[in-house]
Amino acid sequence: MDAELTNKSRAALSAANDRAVSSGHADMTPAHLLLALLEGQDNENVMDLLAAVEADAALVRSGAERLLAALPSVQGSTVAPPQASRDLLAVIADATQRARELGTTMSPPSMCSSASPPRAARPGSCSTSRGRAPRSCSPRSRRSGVDSG
Repeated sequence: MDAELTNKSRAALSAANDRAVSSGHADMTPAHLLLALLEGQDNENVMDLLAAVEADAALVRSGAERLLAALPSVQGSTVAPPQASRDLLAVIADATQRARELGTTMSPPSMCSSASPPRAARPGSCSTSRGRAPRSCSPRSRRSGVDSG
């Protein structure tokens, strides 16, 4: 992972790794990262992003927890540390691209918008069929009224 990360992003990835280790998961997944972002200190930007796309933080959290509970786990002194899953690497690549488009470094909100589990799009909601908010629905563009899509 050679993305430019903020200190908060590094802390979120470290917390996601810690969760994967403590749970005995072989892979660190987007759900690990999403929970780390939701539980992190100073997560108001993440919560603002969820509010901007009309996502219920408690439902997002419980969905991520269900995903992790379904993963196989192993314990023991010879267990290898978790590796970033292909899906997590895709999340990081997507967040990095979003940050580049905004001319900034990858931050927890860009990671969160890429890591959120899919939800069905509703009329008037700020979500696509893949569960991601379109770039035009980022908190920055919604506040300024600019459509960057």
